[in-house]
Amino acid sequence: TALTFVDGGDGGPGDLLAVTEGHQVSVWDVRAAERGGCVQRLTPSNAELLAVDVAPGGGGGGVPILGVSGAERNIAVIDTRRWSVRGRWPGCLKYAATSLHFSQHDPRVCFAGGDDYEVVCGHWSSDRGQRGTKSRLCSFRGDARWLGLSATPSASGVGTTILGGWSEVGSIFVSHYKVDKPALLG
Repeated sequence: TALTFVDGGDGGPGDLLAVTEGHQVSVWDVRAAERGGCVQRLTPSNAELLAVDVAPGGGGGGVPILGVSGAERNIAVIDTRRWSVRGRWPGCLKYAATSLHFSQHDPRVCFAGGDDYEVVCGHWSSDRGQRGTKSRLCSFRGDARWLGLSATPSASGVGTTILGGWSEVGSIFVSHYKVDKPALLG
């Protein structure tokens, strides 16, 4: 199970909470908790979902998009206006996608960590025929399984994202990714 808050599109704190539950993602309105609170339930996958992330303005016009990934090795991107799958990145990893993070500089770019030691960076697409290798921008491998991955914008460079990871043997990896130069910088 993974969860994240979905902002309202104005950059402020969100009142919606997205939770992966098996092969579904449910969306809860925290203001309506006493009335049950579930406002949406989607099934973007036939297998267990393991990660969820939000790109605040990724849907255009300040509307957030929601991304989920899991055992099927796919990333599904959900439009929060229509609550439907807007795009996918099929076969992005060799094993289950246990971690997912959107680039805050370009919401079409996301980072996914696998159940092994692989991390990929690539474009999700609304073109249903696009396969994972065509979408991949760069990738790297750690020295053991990932225990956690996180992405944040860099304060030192416009359009640069810092990706950090902690591996099972205690190693910490830090990588920089620049949006206009699709490669890891270090």
